[in-house]
Amino acid sequence: MLIAGEKVLQLKNNTWQCPLEQTAELQNLLIKLGPFSHVLHLSGLGGAEPRQDNSLSADEALMLARRMIALAQALAHFTHPAKVVFLTEKGQQAKPGEASSLAVGAVMGLPEVFSGELRHCEFKLVDFDVYNQAQAFAELLSLFEHKVIAWRGGERLRLGLKQVDFLHETPQGQPFREGDAVLITGGLGGVGFELAKTMMQRYRVRLLITGRTVLPAREAWPLILAEGGQSATRLERLTLLESLGQVTYCALDVSDEKALKQAVEQFEQTHGLRFSGVVHASGTLAAGGLKDFNPLSLDAALKPKCKGTLAISRVFSAHPSFKFIAISSMAGLLGGNGLAAYSVANAFLTHFVENTREKNAWVVNYGRWDDIGMAQGRHDQEALIAQGYIPLSAQDASQAFLASIERAPASYYYGLEPAGYLVSLYGEQTAYPQQQTSMLSEQELAAQITAVFKNLLELDELNPEANFFDLGVHSLLIPQLKKQLTQQTGHDIPTVEFFRSTTVNTLTQSLLSKQGDSHTAKHVQAESHSKAANPAVNLSARRALLAQRGQQHTVEFEDGE
Repeated sequence: MLIAGEKVLQLKNNTWQCPLEQTAELQNLLIKLGPFSHVLHLSGLGGAEPRQDNSLSADEALMLARRMIALAQALAHFTHPAKVVFLTEKGQQAKPGEASSLAVGAVMGLPEVFSGELRHCEFKLVDFDVYNQAQAFAELLSLFEHKVIAWRGGERLRLGLKQVDFLHETPQGQPFREGDAVLITGGLGGVGFELAKTMMQRYRVRLLITGRTVLPAREAWPLILAEGGQSATRLERLTLLESLGQVTYCALDVSDEKALKQAVEQFEQTHGLRFSGVVHASGTLAAGGLKDFNPLSLDAALKPKCKGTLAISRVFSAHPSFKFIAISSMAGLLGGNGLAAYSVANAFLTHFVENTREKNAWVVNYGRWDDIGMAQGRHDQEALIAQGYIPLSAQDASQAFLASIERAPASYYYGLEPAGYLVSLYGEQTAYPQQQTSMLSEQELAAQITAVFKNLLELDELNPEANFFDLGVHSLLIPQLKKQLTQQTGHDIPTVEFFRSTTVNTLTQSLLSKQGDSHTAKHVQAESHSKAANPAVNLSARRALLAQRGQQHTVEFEDGE
C-alpha cells in the first residue's frame, strides 16, 4: 500500500508513503516493489466532498489530476501490462439531484486519455456514493470496456450518451433580446469570434469581449493590417464585429477576478444596463503526451476553464436571471491522446454547469471545429475522425450552439460519428453486449484476422508484422473492417483498437486478452447483463440534421454494463 507523504518512507512491511504527485519518486518506488499487474488508486476517495463554496475546487482538482497522471506516467516507462482502477466518491451526478464534487468530476476523462496512450495498460474510473471494498476489487477483475462506472445504493451504473432529435422538439425561445449585454471570453479566438458573430447576427446583443492580448492603439491598426499575421487577424475580427453592432474589447485574464469585476462594472455603468449572460469560450489546449508531460501544462489548462469559471461565477453571483453558457470540449468526457490537461479542464467546466443547472447554465461540448481555433493547423484529423470525432464547419458548429441555448439548460455534445467508437461505447444502451464467443486459439484468431484484411485490401499475402495503415487502411475502411471482424471472430472491436493494435499480431494478442477477461468476468457477480445495441445513425443523415439545427447528446448513467 502506498499513501501520500512528503518523501518516500517505509512505514510498515507492506506500507510506504510517497509524494504521489511526483512521477520520478513514484516510478522508482514501483520499480523497487513491483512489477504490479493490478492497481487500485484511492486518491479520489474522501477529502474532496461536494461543497457550497467552490473556491478550493480548482486546487483540489489539480492535486487529484496530478496524482492520477503521475501514476500513468510511471506506468508508461514499464512494459508489463497492468489494470488500473481509479476509485472516487461523489464525483458524478449519476442520479437526478445528486450533489457532486467538482474536483473529482474533473478527472472523469483521464481513463480514456491513459488507455489511448498506454496500450499495455487498461484503465477505468469507478465512482461510489459509499465506498465498498468488495465492489472495488470486483471492478478490478471485471471487463474494462466502459471507462466510467458509478455505484449507487448497491446498483451498478455506467456512463452513457442519450441522443435527442432537435427537429421534433419545440425550442423554448430566444435566451437573449436585442440590446442585452453579454460577455464573451476569448472572443477574438477562432471559436469565440465565430460565436460572437453568431450572437450579434441572431440576437443583436451588446458585447463585452475579453482576451489576454493587449491590442495596439487604433492609429496603428492600418499598418498592422497591411503586414498581416496573427495580430492582424485579431484586428480584422474585431473590426467585423464592430460593423455588426456595439462591441467593447477589454484585455484581461478571465481568472483575475478583480480585473474581471472592474471591467464588468465599468461596462454596466457606461451603458446603463446589467449583463444578461456570459459565453465562456476562453481556453488553453496544453497538449502533450504522458511520457513527456509537463505539470505546468495542467496549471495552464486549468487557469481559464477552472479558475476563470469560478471567477465568472462570483462576479455575476448577484445578477438576476443571468445565463452562463460554457463552451467546452468532449475531451472532458472522452479523452484523447495527448489531452490529459485539456480533459481535466473541460470536465471541471462541464461539472460546474451540472452543479449550477438551476441557475440557467448550459454547456456546449464540441469534438473538433474544422481548422478553427485550437484545431487550426493540426495534422491529426484522420486519426481523430477514426476515433469518432467529426470536424464541424463554423456554420454547423454555430447552428449547434444556437440549437442548444434555445432549449432547456443541459450538457450538449456535438461532433461524434454515430457509427464510430465513441458513440457506440457511450450509446443510450450498451453498444457492446457480452457475446457468447468461443475461446479461439491464437492461431485460429490470427488466421481469421488475416483473412479479413487480405479480402478487404485485396492482398495475396499479408505479413503479420506489417502496419495496417502502410498497407492502405484509412478511416473510411475501418467501419468495414470492424463489421467483418465482428462477424468472423465474434469480438465487437472498438474502433480505437485499430489505432492501438496496428498489425495482425498485436490485434490478435489484444483480442486474446479480452477473451481471457470475458471468461474471468463470468465469475464476477458485480457484472450486470447487457442491453441490446442502438441502431447506428447514418452519418450523412446526421450531418443534414445538424445543418438544420443540430442534435443533442445528454450524459446519463444507465443500468448495467
